[in-house]
Amino acid sequence: MLLEAQVHAFLRAYLRQHREVNWLHHLTMARLVARGLRTGRSSLIQTGTEVERYTLSYLIPAILSRETVLLVIPEALQEKILTQDLPYLQNWLNNDKKVVTNISQDIYSSDIPSIIIASPETWLSDRLHHLGYFPPALPTLIIQGEDLETWTRQQLTLHLTPNDWLQQLQQADSQQQLITSVRVKIIQNLYEHPSNPYDCYTLDESIQKELEHLWTDLAIDRLLSPAFADFWSQWQQPGQILWACLSRNTGQFQLSVTPHSLAESLSHIWTKQPVVIIGQFVDKQVKTALGLTDILQLNFAPDRNRELIQLYSPESFPFPNTPEFQPALFQEIHQLITLTSQVKQGLVMLVDDLPLKGQLASILAAEFGSRVQVESLNLPSNGILVSGWEFWCQQHPQLPSTQLLIMVTLPLPSLEHPVVASRVTYYKQKRQDWFRSYLLPTALQKMQKAIAPLRNNQGILVIFDNRVNYRSYGNEILQALEPCARINRLSAIDFISNK
Repeated sequence: MLLEAQVHAFLRAYLRQHREVNWLHHLTMARLVARGLRTGRSSLIQTGTEVERYTLSYLIPAILSRETVLLVIPEALQEKILTQDLPYLQNWLNNDKKVVTNISQDIYSSDIPSIIIASPETWLSDRLHHLGYFPPALPTLIIQGEDLETWTRQQLTLHLTPNDWLQQLQQADSQQQLITSVRVKIIQNLYEHPSNPYDCYTLDESIQKELEHLWTDLAIDRLLSPAFADFWSQWQQPGQILWACLSRNTGQFQLSVTPHSLAESLSHIWTKQPVVIIGQFVDKQVKTALGLTDILQLNFAPDRNRELIQLYSPESFPFPNTPEFQPALFQEIHQLITLTSQVKQGLVMLVDDLPLKGQLASILAAEFGSRVQVESLNLPSNGILVSGWEFWCQQHPQLPSTQLLIMVTLPLPSLEHPVVASRVTYYKQKRQDWFRSYLLPTALQKMQKAIAPLRNNQGILVIFDNRVNYRSYGNEILQALEPCARINRLSAIDFISNK
């Protein structure tokens, strides 16, 4: 029996027995994963839902496959997979396929098919740096693939910390004066930049030349420490972004370097093994960014009957860059809190602007007391969470469910960050649409991830950034939020009917 048919039969029986498992696309996705494992055809699957909901669809094919399968799974998900999901499914399927988590170069000494579970960091490190942990042709499933670009950039970014500078000083006694002089000039240059929310800055060209002279002199004298040598080697490669982060309180800084494009580093990886990349929101821009040229893409949409959200975005609201925005925002949020209090519901508001986040939290705490929390996991059921996007997207599984999510502004990457500004310049040099190729897809992915828990409750999404209504890209944002129903007003009836 073909793997696809076997997987379909067992999964259908499982779903009949476990009727509480109600994701619409389990059978279709499981067949696609099984087909990829059997034929060696790579594919990219957009699930449109949270990772916890599609676990069955990749674990059953991995268990029933007669080959060794590598599961690349974030560490935060591994414990539940290893202690609950895999043991339960293997027992239900009467399958004792070996599960391997201790990654080393001798894990393939046995010819017995197994399931190997590795973190994205381990797998990417092996593939990018040729460590030899995994053989080339190993069928690979990458889970939570919407974060693959972030994981890869983390692997390909090098940092020089204050401790690295100290070690370089100790190694190059004869050049200590030069090293110290360059460090002082870097610090002075960074303090000359106006403060920004990220405390990250592009180094002036004159400082970059000073650094190049320093590295050249140290290299000639063979005095480069390992950290400095690696950093210098990467910086000399074409298409690199160099920036510095400054702690204005201590005067300490960190240099970082990362490539503009990840496609060149990743493209050769996809030819080494069949890969099934599974993620909540992985569109064509993600394919391009990751160098996934020849790959089958399949998209599943959220279930309109079970995952429909309501969307409120007042068209008369002031734009974020106007002086009227904050007063209108505070007034509208106060009204929303009053409405949720009537039906004993909490709410979450997402805002990355640090000054605005602090102002919101202070004003709300003065009136609503301990209900108001800033990026805290200790949230009461009727709590008011003021959070940045990153905290919410990472921590929402540990928080009480919410039926109201407020997006104060769209999460478009800020040009104040030197990496964002450099990448925009890179797209411009390539004569590409930097907004629709980079900024907008990044924002859409964040928005999709942020609203995923809201779909479980068929909740209400509020967007106070009026660009969604009046900018040309607003329709693309609204399409990405489907299925949703626009509402023109907020009232207690809206919340009650949505419970």
